[in-house]
Amino acid sequence: MKKLILLVFLCITIPAIAQKQGNIWYFGNYAGVDFNTSPPTALTDGKLSTSEGCSSISDADGKLLFYTDGITVYNKQHDVMTNGTGLYGDPSSTQSGVIVPHPGNPNLYYVFTVQLQGGSLYYSVIDISKQSGLGEVIEKNTMLLIGSTEKITAVRHKTNQAIWVITHEYPSQNFVTYLIDKNGLQAVPVVSKIGTFMGQSPLSTIGYLKASPKGDKLAAAMDYNERIVEIYDFDAATGKISNPVTLTGFGSTGPYGVEFSPNGKFLYVSEEGFFDAKLYQIKLPVQSNNVNNVSYVVSQEGNIFALQLATDGKIYASRSSNTFLAAIEEPNLEGPLCKFNLSAIDLKGRYTVFGLPTFIQSFFAEVSFTANGTCIGNITQFAAKSSLEGIDSLRWDFGDAKSLPQNNTLALETPSHKYTDTGSYNVVLKAYSKGVMTPYQKTIVISPIPSIDFGKDTTLFYGQTLLLDAKWPGSTYKWNTGTTGQTLLVTSPGTYSVDVTSSAGCSGSGSIKVSYDQVIDVTLPADTTICAFETIKLDATLSGGSYLWSNGSTSSSIMVSQEGQYSVKITNAYHSREKHSVSMFIFSGSIL
Repeated sequence: MKKLILLVFLCITIPAIAQKQGNIWYFGNYAGVDFNTSPPTALTDGKLSTSEGCSSISDADGKLLFYTDGITVYNKQHDVMTNGTGLYGDPSSTQSGVIVPHPGNPNLYYVFTVQLQGGSLYYSVIDISKQSGLGEVIEKNTMLLIGSTEKITAVRHKTNQAIWVITHEYPSQNFVTYLIDKNGLQAVPVVSKIGTFMGQSPLSTIGYLKASPKGDKLAAAMDYNERIVEIYDFDAATGKISNPVTLTGFGSTGPYGVEFSPNGKFLYVSEEGFFDAKLYQIKLPVQSNNVNNVSYVVSQEGNIFALQLATDGKIYASRSSNTFLAAIEEPNLEGPLCKFNLSAIDLKGRYTVFGLPTFIQSFFAEVSFTANGTCIGNITQFAAKSSLEGIDSLRWDFGDAKSLPQNNTLALETPSHKYTDTGSYNVVLKAYSKGVMTPYQKTIVISPIPSIDFGKDTTLFYGQTLLLDAKWPGSTYKWNTGTTGQTLLVTSPGTYSVDVTSSAGCSGSGSIKVSYDQVIDVTLPADTTICAFETIKLDATLSGGSYLWSNGSTSSSIMVSQEGQYSVKITNAYHSREKHSVSMFIFSGSIL
């Protein structure tokens, strides 16, 4: 059955919405980022300079098509697109523009533009096939809504064959949702009278609107007057919005940026402000409450404005007049595990202001995988994760050129693969859902097992030492002596072993037996004659040795005054060698 489904997918002419369409960003003062690389690469070739709203679009391979601030459209060569000036956006509109591909025509793109503080909502149409592929604006500034907030977002229809474009009327309680399907834009919207009346003043229009990547939730930040965030259920089949939840208790200027985690379990909210403004994490679902009662404060640094999810699964944050983007590195994890990084991407001298690009949020629907068992010799176990609705099939490519084709590609949720060599492998997972293929790729590293070789068992002489070096930098070490360093100094006999765990989590061990010996280089004088009443000293001293004389003494030396045969048994310090009967004869005689 899955083979049949895949064949159907390949015959569909509606362009698939893949993650890479959101891979190129231009924003702020000539800033840009390329998410086709890992880690992302700063771009310095952009021509866009804007305070807030902007949008960009790439093709399915992640190659730039065009970008805009809602006023001017720039083509992939960074020139102004033909007829691409004078669109009715605004540099100080929170979400001045968003770009939506036509689901029924791969050459056409809609550019929706939102004016400042209660102005109108317009759309323009671009034919990217014009001007030798550089594109041309073929329809400009068609009005859709007389009064609109500065909020706009877009998300896939439940069928994945159409797009919803969502905004909020001003002054009004109405959310307005437009459908774009294979026949184009449907001018009659779905209206949902729900939630807070946005209209106390034009300042009520400020703040971001975002859909969750899964398309089941919306969140709206209402800055200044209301100073609240509302969260709603969104029906991606009908375009209807329901069940508002209101979060209060924000600072004096109010919330500005909102963004959902890829798995939809958390909402992040940034307060507007340069000092002491908070960045919150709210676990979903949540009931109406003061935000301080239901959140974890990710940061209180201030100067955090727009929030935008990227195809690498991280949420990036603009920092006004700063040459770095901040990032929530692990937005799917709760509390401090989300790992906030103030300086995640160096923009190479370009500056952020307040805004970041607005995209179809479905570009960032979570398709990912985990990989366990990445030490050579192990079987690597993969597990797919996805927030997409209705996954029809999965397709894996383990990136292993040394593997047979049938072993290198599988269509399972939890496949396994055994790599035969260490190294980096580019693994690709493709998820098919209702005619749309969403890819996810990640480089995994198959790491070597630490190989610890101390050489052959050895024997040292008394007083010598041996430095054992596990020689696997960046690892943790556990010696059988209880020490945890990379090296161990041996000063006594024994068997020494170490367990080594590399930074990749691979474990190995090594051991060596060290014996100690000692040269017993001790002699007594030659046989000799002494006079009556004479005494001589017989000395067999050996450092660390033990003694047993023929007369029963255990001293290292004895005094002799009687004739006879004297011998000593010497045992060295480590009892590894004995020398028996070092002896001499003593003769006594008369003094002449």
